[in-house]
Amino acid sequence: MAAIRVSNLEILKSGATVVLTAVECLKPGQKACAADSNGNIGAGNRGTNNFGTNNVGNDNIGNANVGNANWGNNNKGTGNRCFNKTGDRKIFGAVSSGKIPVAYVVTTGGYTPYSITCNLYSNVFFKLATTSDSSPTSAVSTITGDPQYETIVPKFVFGSATILSSAGNINEIVPLTVVNSPSPPPMSFPPPPPALGPITGSVKKSGNDFSFSIKFGSVVPNYIAIAFFTGDDALAEVGGRSYSGSTTNFTMQLAADKELLVSYAQVVGVTYGGDTTNALNLNW
Repeated sequence: MAAIRVSNLEILKSGATVVLTAVECLKPGQKACAADSNGNIGAGNRGTNNFGTNNVGNDNIGNANVGNANWGNNNKGTGNRCFNKTGDRKIFGAVSSGKIPVAYVVTTGGYTPYSITCNLYSNVFFKLATTSDSSPTSAVSTITGDPQYETIVPKFVFGSATILSSAGNINEIVPLTVVNSPSPPPMSFPPPPPALGPITGSVKKSGNDFSFSIKFGSVVPNYIAIAFFTGDDALAEVGGRSYSGSTTNFTMQLAADKELLVSYAQVVGVTYGGDTTNALNLNW
């Protein structure tokens, strides 16, 4: 049946499937359209196996698409499943996996790094994604990471790139900014205070050792998350410690190259249910 095209199996949410079917609707007595020699059905198509009008490319369903395998109207790119989209959509084996491609762009100051490692973290310094380029070829490196689930991407809060100038030698750690994340809705009132309330404390530095004393008062977290930041707010190192009382003391040690780069630490108390204290900034 030349007047029917079916493209199916696009998973939009876990457990949900939509089937998009393009069907030519005929009035009583009207003859069905026949495909031309290139398999196009409809007027003004340039390419092969298009269903609709004025498509430029192949395997499009809709009108005025430029590219390949678009469903909808006025798309420019490949594999879009909507209207008026520009760019390419990643499709895995003809089935959308609910993941979003992630790419990192790292620019160094006029030198080619030995290697680059990019990390993305949650608001409590849990590492959510990591990827590396072990052999950059220029001062501008575009690194393709593993696709991330749609539900994880909004949790990216901190990001940093660790750049080595030679094997085992960190030259710099720079912050990463998510440039295409959705903007939060405007708020007419301040956000609520942390569910666990505030904490206080201090840190003392001796060489590579950092001695913390955190006062929790009546707050009782399950564990303590710690992060070290550079002067330009790049997250350089993370760690965790158990809560051991209203005043909890502990020491962390950093590698010498990271110790030279960090400028302050941040401490957060966290429960297994996800509640947190305030984020306590500490300088030495």
